[in-house]
Amino acid sequence: MIETLRNIDITIDETRVLRYFGYRRGTPPPDIPDFQDILSIAERLMRPEIYYTVSSVDSNGGETVSFDNGIRLGDAVLLEKVRKGRRGLFFLASLGPGLEACITGFLEKGLCLEGTLLDGACWVALQEVIKGFKKTFVDEVVDFTLVPGLKNFPLERQRDIFGLFSGKETGMTLTEECMLIPRKSLSGIMIFH
Repeated sequence: MIETLRNIDITIDETRVLRYFGYRRGTPPPDIPDFQDILSIAERLMRPEIYYTVSSVDSNGGETVSFDNGIRLGDAVLLEKVRKGRRGLFFLASLGPGLEACITGFLEKGLCLEGTLLDGACWVALQEVIKGFKKTFVDEVVDFTLVPGLKNFPLERQRDIFGLFSGKETGMTLTEECMLIPRKSLSGIMIFH
């Protein structure tokens, strides 16, 4: 069964956005004109949604771990962690299409600083959405989250995860190169113990 979580309340932390761009504690923050306005634009245009489904581990022997939804993981680096799990939560998360259009608009007008800051604020917001989503499973132990393209988890796995949601109107599409559109979207697996 596919569940949907909407109306996720997110506040973008200015300090986290600055750290995303490499600023560290103790370093005086840069004087960026209209930075608060950029953060306000991000918060106004965000439409966070998460689509998810939970599957039990069907078998975890040999060179693969199989889930009852048909997904099999055979990525050597991850097998040991996944094998300890009882269930996997497969998800698609997005901030919606409005932010991408705004970033493109800034860049087309030559407002590169504004576009880059808004892009960074969006990635910080998407991380916050996922962090808040994990907290909704307080009765479970979420051991780790796998995101295709990170931590030796092949980007091509995005096809497997995206396929679980075919037929569901998510507002997201997957390109042949395994990129999610809108770009402020990601997929992943949370492993429960």
